[in-house]
Amino acid sequence: MDMLRKMLPVFVLLTLASCERPQDDTVLTPCLKITGTDPAVVSAEGGELTIGYELTDGDGGEISARSTADWIEYLSSDTESSQVYFNVMENLSAGQRTAEIVVEYAFETGKTADTVAVLQEGTPEHFDHVFEAEYFTGEYFGQQYGNGGETNYFVTLADAPGTGQNLSPGGTYYLLDIFSTEPSEMSAIMIPEGTYTCGMPGETASMTFTPDYSYWMKVDGSGTGYEVRTTFFTEGSVDISYEDGSCRIDARLVDENGKTHRLSYGGEALCSNGLVESSLTGDIEVDCEGMAVEAIFYGDYYMNLTTDWYIVMASAGGEVLQLDICSSEGGKMSDGLPTGTFTASTSEYGANEGEFVPGYIEGSYQSCWYYNENAQGHITDPLAPLMSGEITISENADGTHTISIDCSDDASPAHRITAEWTGVPSYSDESFAFSTDEAVDNAVGKTYHRNIYIVR
Repeated sequence: MDMLRKMLPVFVLLTLASCERPQDDTVLTPCLKITGTDPAVVSAEGGELTIGYELTDGDGGEISARSTADWIEYLSSDTESSQVYFNVMENLSAGQRTAEIVVEYAFETGKTADTVAVLQEGTPEHFDHVFEAEYFTGEYFGQQYGNGGETNYFVTLADAPGTGQNLSPGGTYYLLDIFSTEPSEMSAIMIPEGTYTCGMPGETASMTFTPDYSYWMKVDGSGTGYEVRTTFFTEGSVDISYEDGSCRIDARLVDENGKTHRLSYGGEALCSNGLVESSLTGDIEVDCEGMAVEAIFYGDYYMNLTTDWYIVMASAGGEVLQLDICSSEGGKMSDGLPTGTFTASTSEYGANEGEFVPGYIEGSYQSCWYYNENAQGHITDPLAPLMSGEITISENADGTHTISIDCSDDASPAHRITAEWTGVPSYSDESFAFSTDEAVDNAVGKTYHRNIYIVR
């Protein structure tokens, strides 16, 4: 076929040259010429089509037609009408495609042919949701979530500011949990370019995004719940490229409800280093004067024969300490706060008796944190996870409790976070509402409302 295509221009040139009638009595050579436009443009639907040709000085020869593509079929010719008939199959892809049709006249002493290009349009893509993001937020988590050393990038694309728990009323958010290789520069972390496909649940292969933590949602107009609840993606691809320092993201996704999405973004796409969450610039001593303290009883939340307590200490000015401690098995809310010294857990999940759970992010700021809230209840800097140190709770003779905190964040070198509060906490029982057997999807609200459904 390649040799034929190389020779075709020669045939055409010979034919065109022979179409000029000689002035003497030389025997005339047949000449075939395709009429109409070149290329012949065909719709995506395809169908039965014809092209015309003109044959001069031909008699007794044979007309034939052939195509360079298998999507052009059933070629036949009619010498009376000087037409070639053919069928073009439907183009189900979005892109255009091209091929050639060669019409040939073979006679006793040779052949003459002409070629026409066929350009078929692509099928317009239909998506249930077409979304062009205006805001990019990305976090780099290194290898801590990769099963085989892959590095993790967690991306939020949205039409309004906000990530994690701090979402804007009415905002639409797409979150992609991408696994790839290490960034080329740690001083300017960007997702490696390429095409990422939807991976298998529980797997973290490089050049994939996980269906476990990739989803979309829309916050309602009041900012207190969801207009579209968390909906995970089950299929799709994400193309990431860079040009002149600008990132281009083009994603085609299918969610768990079978709805299709076209997601795009163009602009800056620097990722923060999610391996360090603290925004402290130095040690901090929290003023606990006037703080309201709530002790939330969760029972054996971690299912490890412990009793879990969430303690939220909040000032009127928005300064918050959030603690997650585990005491001995079988505790009851009526027992009140457990006493003792609690050290940082090194367990992958939860904590053992006498330990606190270090702070981490999983859709919201989970377990032990220091942070600030603005008037809308959104978390603001400075903030820091409590990663090491001690939390001591004692009961006083007058029935009050004293909570002393001497912990450090995840910075290097670490910053100390210290606090001491004495008073009577309020109590609430949430042990009936939470279970690891069933996912919990809370409305957008206080960070200490546990949310194991929304991702980190």
